[in-house]
Amino acid sequence: MSQTPQIRVDHIHESPFNPRRVFNETRLQELATDIKQLGVLQPVLVRPRIPELFHGIDDENAVAGYELVFGHRRYRAAVLAGLETMPAMVQSLTDEQVKRMQLSENLQRDDVHPIEEAEGFQALMAEHGLSADDLVAETGKSRSYIYGRLKLLQACKEVRDACLAGEIGSETALLVARIPTEKLQGKALARIKAKNMDMGDGGKKSYRDIQWLLREEFTLNLTAKDCIFPFADPDLLPSAGACTTCPKRTENAPEYQDMVQDSARRWGGVVKGDAWLCTDPDCYQAKKTAHLKAEAQKLAAKGEVVIEGNKARAAVSARGVVTGAYVALADVKAELAKAKQEAAKQATSAPTVVTIQDPRTGKLFKAVKEAELIGLGVRQATPKQQREHDDWKARQARDAAERQKKEEKAERLTEAQYELLLRTRAVMHTQPRDHIDLAMVCHAALCGVGHWDKGTLTKLWGHDDYTDLQKSVGSMPVQDLTKLLMDCALVKHVRANPWTNEQPTELLSAAKRYGVPIETPKPSEPLPPAARALDKGAAKANPRAVAYRCPDSGQAWSGRGLKPKWLQVALANGKTLADFAVQKTDGPAALAPVGADGDGQAAAQGNTDPVLGSAEQGLIEGTDAQGVDAGATAEA
Repeated sequence: MSQTPQIRVDHIHESPFNPRRVFNETRLQELATDIKQLGVLQPVLVRPRIPELFHGIDDENAVAGYELVFGHRRYRAAVLAGLETMPAMVQSLTDEQVKRMQLSENLQRDDVHPIEEAEGFQALMAEHGLSADDLVAETGKSRSYIYGRLKLLQACKEVRDACLAGEIGSETALLVARIPTEKLQGKALARIKAKNMDMGDGGKKSYRDIQWLLREEFTLNLTAKDCIFPFADPDLLPSAGACTTCPKRTENAPEYQDMVQDSARRWGGVVKGDAWLCTDPDCYQAKKTAHLKAEAQKLAAKGEVVIEGNKARAAVSARGVVTGAYVALADVKAELAKAKQEAAKQATSAPTVVTIQDPRTGKLFKAVKEAELIGLGVRQATPKQQREHDDWKARQARDAAERQKKEEKAERLTEAQYELLLRTRAVMHTQPRDHIDLAMVCHAALCGVGHWDKGTLTKLWGHDDYTDLQKSVGSMPVQDLTKLLMDCALVKHVRANPWTNEQPTELLSAAKRYGVPIETPKPSEPLPPAARALDKGAAKANPRAVAYRCPDSGQAWSGRGLKPKWLQVALANGKTLADFAVQKTDGPAALAPVGADGDGQAAAQGNTDPVLGSAEQGLIEGTDAQGVDAGATAEA
C-alpha cells in the first residue's frame, strides 16, 4: 500500500479561488493543539503550481510549490503548530475543476458562511458560463436556496461585512439585500441597529420585527388610497414602465412572497399581506414627481398660476394648511374684493390668485400672496407669533372636528355590534357548549396572557413560538383545551421579573389545593397526599379506578379497554404488567389525574363525575350533547 507523500509546509500556498475567508480562531487553535500531539491525520489535496507563471517575479513566496485545493483549515493549523511537513495528495487539476471541487466541498460543511458560498456560486457563473439553474442541477440544492444565496451578493459592502462579522445573520442580510439601492440598504442597516433589537443570534428572534420595520420604512403602497400617480400608466416614467408588471412590486417577485402572505407578529397580532407594495422608494418618488409636474403643466395650460415644488412645500404645512407668505383664498374673500376695487382706483394690478400644489399629497389650494393685500391697504401684516398662533388654533379646531367625527362613527358601529352581540348571545345560550365554543374561549384566554408569561406557556406546550401555540388551538381535543385554559391562569408570574416582586398567586393556590409541595421534593420524599390517595382508595370509589401507573410520568391505566401508548411501549421493551401494578389499599378517594394518553378517571367522595375547577366545568358543560366526552381522555 502506497504511503501519502509528505510535502514541506512552506511549499504549500492557499488557493486564490477558495471562497472561505472566515476561520474561527479559537477552533483553529484547538486543532493546532491536536496536530501537535497527533499530527495531521487526514492529508490535504494540492495541485502543482506552474513555474512559468512565477518566473521573474520579485516575490519570495513566488516559488513553484503547490496550490492548496482542500484542507485550508488543516493547513493553517499545521502552520500554527510549527509543522515542517504535512501529508498531501497531489493531483493535476484545471482552475474550473478546482473551483467546482471547492464549491462542492464547502457545501458539505456545516459552518460554511452563506456569503462565502454565494461568492463561490457567482465565480462559477461569471467565469464558466453557468446559470443559476445549472447550479441547482449540479449542487442538488433547491432553486429558492440558490437564488436566495445569490441575492445576498446584492447587499452593499457594509451589510456583507456586518454579516461576515456575525453582527447580523444571513436571514437579516437577505431582507436588507432586497432593498434596491446601496444607499437605502445602508440606511436600513442603521435603522435595525438603532431599534436596539435582540441581535445576539444575528436577528433570528427579531426576524419578524425586522421584516415589519423594513416593510414600514422602505416600501410604499400602490393602492389608489395612498398612491397619487396612475401606477398602471407605462408612459408616466418610460424607463420604469407600469407598476402592474414591475418586478419590484411584491406580487411580481418570488423573493417578496413573505410580504404578500399574512404573517403573525412576534408579540401578537397579524400583519396583512399586500401584493401592491413598491419595494423601490426612489422609483416611486420619481413617478410621483413626474405626475405632479404633468398635472402642474395642465393647470398652467389653462392659464392658472401654479406654485409647485419646494416653494409649494414652504407654502403648505405638512398638515395641509396654507402658511408662510400666502393666505388661503377662503379666508380673505372679502379683503380680495376690496383689493380689486382699490387696484382699479389706483390703476394697478389686482392681487393674483394662485394654485398651490402640495408636493406631499398632490392636493390643490387656492391662495393669495399676503404682501399684495397689504400693499393695497386692505390687510394688516400678521405678526409671526400671531400667525403661528392662528395656525395652531385652526389645527386644533380641525383635529377636534375630525376626532368628533371618528368618535361618532365608532359609537354607531358599537351600537350595531352590541345589538348583534345580544341576538347571537340569545341563540347561543339555548345551545349546549361544544368544542368550537371551547376553542374560542381558549383563543380569548391566550390573548390575555401577559407578555412575560407567554414564553412559559409556549415552553409548557412544546412549541417554539407563541403564535404556533395559538394556531394549534383549532386542532386540539377538548381535554387539551380544558388543560390549556387552566394553564393560562397557572402560568401567571411563573417567570420571575427581576424588576418586580410579583408572586405566582394562582400557581401557589393551586399547589396548596392539590397538596403539591411548594419546594421541589427530593427523590426519597413520599408523594403528596393527593397522589398517595390515588393508590389507596380510587379503586373502591370508581369502577374504572387506576390499576396500573407509570412511576416516571404518573400516567395511569384502569386495566380496561385498550392499553395506552406508554404501556404498549414499555411492554414491547420487556416490561410486564406487574411492574406497573398499583397496590389497592384502603384510603380516601381522590382525583386520578388523566395521563396524556391514558384513561385515568376522576373520583372524589364516591362521585364518579370528573373533578374539574368551576371555570373549567362551566366551559365544557353540555359538551356530551354534542358528542364530546369532556370527562375522560381517549384511550390510545
